[in-house]
Amino acid sequence: MFSSALKSFTSNISANYTIASTPIAVCGAWKVYDGKKKSTGKAVSVFIFERKSLDPQAGGLGPRSSSSSLRKVHDEVIARVKKDANLLARLRHPSILELAEPIEDTRSGGLMFATEPVTASLAGLLQDKDAQEKVGGVAGRPSRFVVQDENGQLQRRELEIDELEIQKGLLQVAQGLEFLHESAGLVHGNLTPDSIYVNAKSDWKIAGLAFAGPPDTSDTPSNIPTISLSEVLYHDPRLPRSLQLNMDYTSPDFVMDSNVSSAAD
Repeated sequence: MFSSALKSFTSNISANYTIASTPIAVCGAWKVYDGKKKSTGKAVSVFIFERKSLDPQAGGLGPRSSSSSLRKVHDEVIARVKKDANLLARLRHPSILELAEPIEDTRSGGLMFATEPVTASLAGLLQDKDAQEKVGGVAGRPSRFVVQDENGQLQRRELEIDELEIQKGLLQVAQGLEFLHESAGLVHGNLTPDSIYVNAKSDWKIAGLAFAGPPDTSDTPSNIPTISLSEVLYHDPRLPRSLQLNMDYTSPDFVMDSNVSSAAD
C-alpha cells in the first residue's frame, strides 16, 4: 500500500512496482524505498525526491527571497539531482550502483528511479553500529537489515559489519573510484558514507554522483560540465545541507587549491 507521500506521483515506476510505505533510508536528496516489480516479483530499491522539500513551508529554505531567485535555485538543485541518476545510467561497473529503471519526472515535480536492491547506506550502517556500541555492544555486533540468502531470496536478518566486511567494502570502493577516474574520466567530488550503498549481498556500491565532473586537466571532450567550485563551496543558507557539498568530507584540493583532480576523491 502506498503511503500518502507517494500517492501524488504518477509514473511508470509507481504503476509497475509495489513500493513500501516507509523509506529504509534517507540519503541526501533521496528517500529510498523497498520495491518489487508487479509482473515478475523482482526486488528493487526506489529512490524518490520530492520537490516540496524545497518549499519554504517545508523548512527547506530559510530567509525569504524573490520568486525568481528561488526558482533559479530550485532549477539548479533539480538539475543536480537528475545528474545523479543520469550518470548511474551511463556508468556500468560492479562497484557502481546498478540502475534498474531510469529517472522519471512526475506530475508533482518530483523525481524517482529504481536500482538493484540496497539494504542501507554506509552512513546508516555506521550510525547503527555506533548506537549499538554506545548501549554496551561490541565492535562487529550485527545490525538488522535486509540481506539475500543462498537461494536469492530477500529476508530480514542480522548484517554484521566487522573488519573483514570493511576491508572488502573499501576495496570495492577503491575499484569503483579507479573506474571513475581511469575509464569514465570523472571525479566523484562528494564521496561520503551517504553516497555509498550496501546491497543485498553486502557489496559496497558508489552512487551520489550529483557533483561529479571531469578533472581540470582533462583533454577529452565531455558533455558533463566540470565542477564549479566557486558555487559548490559556498553553502546557500536557503537550501538543506543534504543537497549541498558535504564540507566534512571535502578534499583540501578543492578548498585550498581550487583543484579538481582524481586526488580529491
